[in-house]
Order: sequence, then C-alpha cells, then structure tokens
Amino acid sequence: MIPGFLLNPTVLLGLAFAGASAWAWIQTERLDSAKTALEAVRGEYGAFKAQVATLGRIAQDKADKQAKSDKRRKEVADANYSSTIAAMHNDITRLRDERDRARGDLLPAPAAGAKRPDVVTFQRAEFERTLSNFMAGAGKLVEEGDIARVELDAAKTWAQGRQVSP
Repeated sequence: MIPGFLLNPTVLLGLAFAGASAWAWIQTERLDSAKTALEAVRGEYGAFKAQVATLGRIAQDKADKQAKSDKRRKEVADANYSSTIAAMHNDITRLRDERDRARGDLLPAPAAGAKRPDVVTFQRAEFERTLSNFMAGAGKLVEEGDIARVELDAAKTWAQGRQVSP
C-alpha cells in the first residue's frame, strides 16, 4: 500500500522537483569536473607543443650545421680533386713529351749488312704505328685508372670527415 501523503499532487510535484534539482546538481558537478580535466589536458598539450617545437628547432639547427659542414668539406674535396687531376695531367703530358723526345724510333737501327733494312720479319712502319697506337691506348687506360683512384681517394677523405652524431 502507498501511504496517503504520497498521493497528494503537491507532494508528488515537490518530490519530482527535488529529484530534478538533485539530477541537475550532479550533472553540473560532472560538467565542472570535465572542464577542469579538459583545461589540464589543454595545458599539457600546450606544453607538449612547445617542447616539440623546441626539439624541432634544435634538430633543424643541427641538420643545418651538418649540411653547412658537409658543403664546406665537399668544396675542399672538390678543390683538392681538381688540383690533383690537373697536376696528374701535367705529369702525364710531361712524361709523354719526354718519352717522345728521347725515343726517336721504337726499334733499334737495322744491322749495317742487312739485305733489306726496312724488313725485320715484319713491316717496320706498320709495326711502329701499331706499337705507338698500343702505347697511346695503354697510356689512356693508365690515366683513367689514376683519375678513378683520385676520385675514390677524394670521396673517402670527404666521407671520413663526415661523422654524423646521434
């Protein structure tokens, strides 16, 4: 059985109002708590953004310094490479000129009593031309090898100077 005072519409209306007020108060407290938590998260996010921006600037500065250092070392390596190649070309040209001046003919003079001084089991002019072409080609191969060695040495020197720190 329901007590009689609960059947009074004024009491029922008062109880409904009290329940609604209690519910509204609880929701207000929850909303205030959520706002406080949201502000705390926003503060942490702001600090995180500032820290990330600072770390980003530090990393960019470090990368810029490394790039500047790499560029400077590359310029030095390129200058060394160019001067080494130029000196090598000068040496090769000088040695070839000295060889050509000192050499004269590639073959020794034929014997004084030879029946045909122009033939020594092969045609003298053709042999000299072929041997001269061979020596020129071999010289070019040696020069290419020297250039490749100088390029490799320059690259190694540059790479050894490029120490990337963590």
